[in-house]
Amino acid sequence: MKNRKEKRQSSSRRTIGIRARLFLYLISFTAVVLLLLWLFQVCLLDVFYEEVKYSELDNAAEDLAYFLDNEGNLDDAVYDYASRYNLCISVYRIDGGHAEELVNSHVAGACAVHLLSDSDRTDLYDRACLNGGTLSVKYPVVKQFYEWDPDRVPFE
Repeated sequence: MKNRKEKRQSSSRRTIGIRARLFLYLISFTAVVLLLLWLFQVCLLDVFYEEVKYSELDNAAEDLAYFLDNEGNLDDAVYDYASRYNLCISVYRIDGGHAEELVNSHVAGACAVHLLSDSDRTDLYDRACLNGGTLSVKYPVVKQFYEWDPDRVPFE
């Protein structure tokens, strides 16, 4: 009889019950999922956000170019896209070295469009022409954008 008791005690010490094993698997799975979520947020969120924004900008630019070519209501279209994507949009006609603003819609509080001078716009246009017609420029969002002063142009 002692042999059976000793065998039961020694076997119960060696093996973990199904409930405990299932609980450990659940805890391990939860830890792995939380680790993956944290890694995606820390490492990939900025890249994903930029890709989404670039895609939105490309779609808006293509649609606005359509309105420009087909003599549609450009004012309403610019405002709609600016509101939908939270952007500042300015559409210019460039003749020679002079940029003439056709329409603008500034709905975002912090944007570099407010701060561009005529020479900056001309420079961006020239760079876009050299780049095949498109250009993507990232301006850092800093405190000066939130305290916008129309007389101050930091990009000159």
